[in-house]
Amino acid sequence: SQGPADAAVVVDIFSDFECPYCSLARRNTARLLEDFPSVRVRYRHYPLAGHPHSGIAAEAAVEAYAQGGNEAFWCFHDQVFDHQTELSRDLLYQLATRCHVQASGVRQALTDHRHQARVEQDRAAGDELGLQGTPTFAVNGSTFSGPHPVAPMASQSRKPWASGQNAMQELCDEHPPSTFARACRMKLLPFSCGSTG
Repeated sequence: SQGPADAAVVVDIFSDFECPYCSLARRNTARLLEDFPSVRVRYRHYPLAGHPHSGIAAEAAVEAYAQGGNEAFWCFHDQVFDHQTELSRDLLYQLATRCHVQASGVRQALTDHRHQARVEQDRAAGDELGLQGTPTFAVNGSTFSGPHPVAPMASQSRKPWASGQNAMQELCDEHPPSTFARACRMKLLPFSCGSTG
């Protein structure tokens, strides 16, 4: 996660390492953190069945965190997204070393699936929210799909997210003529990978 632990606004990003829209969304997430440093962003693993390497990439990312904390995780996260069209076990080991993560540890974690339960926990949390695909942003429990829902609205707005409880609704209400406000009403943007692949 990134941002203060006691943040009033928490953005959970449910993402799949092989989803091209998730790769787009990470750039908007970076903008969100720049514009609103008081927001906490948590990455949640939501590997889709139609993406054959997304599950092991998620497990490898959890191992990267286990070995090197946030810095190793976010480095590995970026490396995997940068190479998402060519993922394989061997490539995941190589990417790990670029982030100062021991490839042998990643290899062992993928063999014994020690982090599979953690990935499944994130997936279950997404299922409970009714996710239909990735990326999906959950802002204090309200979900919005697609690569653009949070950061562009937030970057248009200089309104501080003081209350936290209704942060996304406040942003949606503030921009009624925008495409993103229409997305707020629909609770869905058209650009996401479907939950079946």
